[in-house]
Amino acid sequence: MSSYRIRLAIFPLFIALILSGACSRRPPKPTIQSHTPQTAYDGRVFKEMEQKLIGYLGTPYKYGGTTPSGFDCSGMVWRVYRDVAGIELPRRSRDMYNVGYPVNRGRWRFGDLLFFSTKSRGVSHVGIYLGGLRFQHVSTSSGTIVSSLEEDYYRERFIGARRIIR
Repeated sequence: MSSYRIRLAIFPLFIALILSGACSRRPPKPTIQSHTPQTAYDGRVFKEMEQKLIGYLGTPYKYGGTTPSGFDCSGMVWRVYRDVAGIELPRRSRDMYNVGYPVNRGRWRFGDLLFFSTKSRGVSHVGIYLGGLRFQHVSTSSGTIVSSLEEDYYRERFIGARRIIR
């Protein structure tokens, strides 16, 4: 078979590849959500998270704080997820809101993140759901505490929940 005939035989295949975009298709741009680490449900992770959270109760508030000597709300969440699950969350609560998967009320599980608007419009506060409509967070006045979603203050300011560990 001549090289001309070989080229004629291959040409339709080449055109089909080009038209389908297989040669030029780029992978989709990653989003912060597509980079959310997937940690399989592991009772060990949640047990360690529970122990870590108990240990942080009473830790004072410190703006920008990410250590057990002082936390802000997102600093505590960031520290717990990094130390216990090896998950690097964004540092600010409003950026954390873009990570993970939305979870409807009534389907929340221990470890889900709860978000609130406490200063102005949009996310400005985050806590970790404990169960029984309770969550742990860092209050500017009281430090690291457990509060109830049944309190008017939090019920009225609740924005949404996200699941990081599936």
